[in-house]
Order: sequence, then C-alpha cells, then structure tokens
Amino acid sequence: MNHEYTPIEIGLDALGVVLGQDPLTETGINGRQLTSQVQEVNERIEYSMLEYPEIRTEILAAGMKVLLEVSSSLEHFREVVLPRLDRTVDNVAA
Repeated sequence: MNHEYTPIEIGLDALGVVLGQDPLTETGINGRQLTSQVQEVNERIEYSMLEYPEIRTEILAAGMKVLLEVSSSLEHFREVVLPRLDRTVDNVAA
C-alpha cells in the first residue's frame, strides 16, 4: 500500500527531518538557546526553498510547524519568529 505524503511531510523531508521523528532533535536544535533555534530553522527554510523551488509552500508550512514547536508562546511567535520568517521568505524571493 502506498503512503501519500502530506504537504507538511514533504516540507519536513526537504528540511532534512526524518518522518516520524522529533523535528527538534532531527534538526539538531533541541537544547540550544531559543534565538539559535529560530535562526537555524530559518536558515534551513531559506536553503531548502532555494534548493527545491517547486515545493516552497510545503517547506514554508513545515518550517512554520517546527518554529511553532520551538516558540515559547504565540506572542513570541508573532513578535519574534514571524518577522524573521518574513525576512527569510523575502531573501528567497529576491
């Protein structure tokens, strides 16, 4: 039986996360400072979007999923993570 991958699973694969594993551990950011975690995920998102432009949306969605797991609160996500993610997307679009 074939498994049909979700857009998030496709994006996680492009980010280098093994399906079924903890994304924080797989990206090597577990235990690092929050600022460092956000920066690492943004760098992976940018690299992956440049490497695989045909699945940019999936990569962005998966990256946001990981960043939500990293964030200490929705307030932190809105005030700190989203502006950085916005810059990452702008860098790829340039």
